[in-house]
Amino acid sequence: MSPQTFIFDFDSTIFPGETLDEIIQLSLTGTENAEEKKALITSICNQGMLGEISMEDSLKKRLEIAAPLQETIEKYVAENKKRIDENIKTLLTNLQKKGHAVYVISGGFEEWIQPLLEEVVPAENIHANQIKDTEQPMIFENIVRRSKEEILQELTIQGQHITMIGDGATDFSVFENGFAQQFVGTFFYTGIEARKKIVEKALDSNQVIFNELDEFVKFMDQTFMST
Repeated sequence: MSPQTFIFDFDSTIFPGETLDEIIQLSLTGTENAEEKKALITSICNQGMLGEISMEDSLKKRLEIAAPLQETIEKYVAENKKRIDENIKTLLTNLQKKGHAVYVISGGFEEWIQPLLEEVVPAENIHANQIKDTEQPMIFENIVRRSKEEILQELTIQGQHITMIGDGATDFSVFENGFAQQFVGTFFYTGIEARKKIVEKALDSNQVIFNELDEFVKFMDQTFMST
């Protein structure tokens, strides 16, 4: 098989959770009404993932609840580096060994995605939002936000066969708007029911979806690893 390009979402696709939410929630530890705020963060995130509000609004609303500090981010990375499933790490590594290009494009932040994927995906292939000044709290005004489609426009991978792999509305829109030729829905961490609108659109477009991690890895191995 000729080399192809794979673009992976990070949160709830490679990583078994929503890292920004977890980092904000970690920063709320010991604060007043922490549990109520944590529930609100999750609700806002889900609205953005389903396309009910813009990802910019989702991000802004969550950071208004709490602005993480660099020390919180470093603590989170140290505590969560081993949470990525070994089968996912092996898949990412083997795709690259086969000559395929692997990118991670996320609505999260490079400051923690790059160290979490250290030695798995090259840092130069990981593109996400960025923090302007890591010595300051991570308020909305202290970030550089780029949509997945903006990032794709900056990269020189147009014209190649691109497969978008993810679980959110922004992932499907990459395919829907012509930036990728294929969409693979990964709902093994979120559950299909939680992403019902995206699942329906994917199936209507004859794209494949998975609600089991093992089945997803098997599909990728059989479809893209054959010589």
